[in-house]
Amino acid sequence: MGEIVRSSEFSDPGRALDARFQAELEYRANLDVEVVVLGAASWEALTKTHTRYFQNVRELAASALRGFQQLECRPALTATLA
Repeated sequence: MGEIVRSSEFSDPGRALDARFQAELEYRANLDVEVVVLGAASWEALTKTHTRYFQNVRELAASALRGFQQLECRPALTATLA
């Protein structure tokens, strides 16, 4: 699993993008670092809407499996249109 190298909160989207560009310059030689700007109403919401950044591989796989299992349980719908 990766780790969060740095986390900052911004109320101004422009400042968030400036920080992103600065971080991209700082880490441009490190291909193992992904620089992102994520938006959410709270940290809790962020961890739910962008889980891939906060879960390890085992947790992501379990979550994906649950999603597939839920899809398999849904009745199939078909329609014929003319």
